[in-house]
Amino acid sequence: MLSIIIPTYNNAAELHECLEHLNLQMTEHAFEVIVVNDGSTDQTEMVLKKWRAKKTSFELKTLLQENKKQGAARNRGVREATHHLIAFIGADILVEPNWLNTHVEFHQKNPDEKAAALGFTTWTPELGQDRFRKWLESSGVQFKYGPLKDGQKTDFWHFYTSNISMKKSWFLKFGFDETFKTYGWEDILLGYQMQKAGGTLTYLKSAKAYHMDPLTEEKVFPGRLENIGKSAVLFQQKCPDVRVIPTGIKKVIFKILSNSIIIVALGLLRKEWRWYALSKKYFLKGVNS
Repeated sequence: MLSIIIPTYNNAAELHECLEHLNLQMTEHAFEVIVVNDGSTDQTEMVLKKWRAKKTSFELKTLLQENKKQGAARNRGVREATHHLIAFIGADILVEPNWLNTHVEFHQKNPDEKAAALGFTTWTPELGQDRFRKWLESSGVQFKYGPLKDGQKTDFWHFYTSNISMKKSWFLKFGFDETFKTYGWEDILLGYQMQKAGGTLTYLKSAKAYHMDPLTEEKVFPGRLENIGKSAVLFQQKCPDVRVIPTGIKKVIFKILSNSIIIVALGLLRKEWRWYALSKKYFLKGVNS
């Protein structure tokens, strides 16, 4: 019925917890889990070996490849999928017991090949209490579910591969662009291509999952934001009709916010304002690198 694709790179401990939650799915639907080890150098293979020896509620397939990044790993996972429905989650995602049923039932009610479903992802309860992570979620740097309404269609800007499902036949007409080598934008590009071809994306609030990546300021600034900026340049080249690189007054504002004195002053007033300025500074740095 459903093939779940999980790309992983050096997330051994998180992957174990991810599989534990999948093993607790309250469902009668047949499903398989395909883990694509994208060249990990930690204990990932040992974790997978232990899971292959376990009795599970799902069929586990494990694939090993040299590090080719997430897009290539997901593409390979889909090629190996045996079911007509596919879902993507991350190795650091914990799904609730009824998660699979919610996705499957959506597709049973919406058999159109072009219909995809977006589940709700938030931080684990422990991480979600952190002010910085609350800002990441509300600002859109990580997720932005706030404007979405349960059961309603949304657009390609919400094509989050941490919790999404679709028909395998529809995915295979596109696939992830494997030229993206840094974090970000390959998922938005796929969503954009699907939307242009008539695809739809429906938000399912009850298909709930938790993100357990302990993102810190040090990890986001500058690393992640610079990578997002670099990937944005490639996205802009491929989709010139979707403006993501700042120009004109917007570019001027980004440069003003990048000033160290401005960043310090904003931080004295409100932490969220400092984080916002830093996000623009390092995004712009990535764009210009």
